[in-house]
Amino acid sequence: SLKRTVIQWNPSHCNIRGNEEANRLAKEGGRLLQTDHEISYEEARTTIGWQYNKKLSIDHPQHNSNER
Repeated sequence: SLKRTVIQWNPSHCNIRGNEEANRLAKEGGRLLQTDHEISYEEARTTIGWQYNKKLSIDHPQHNSNER
């Protein structure tokens, strides 16, 4: 049987550098139109991993993901 999971991430940014900007962006994202797009668990996992690695390579260019 298929199970439906809805994910909406609204993080807290207490005592983190860039707090005001992060809060502004979180609020801005919350006002965006939420689309109903069904994806599989594997697709979600792959997409999240890809985005994480992309951000990691931008924030830490010296990091080599092939060494893990």
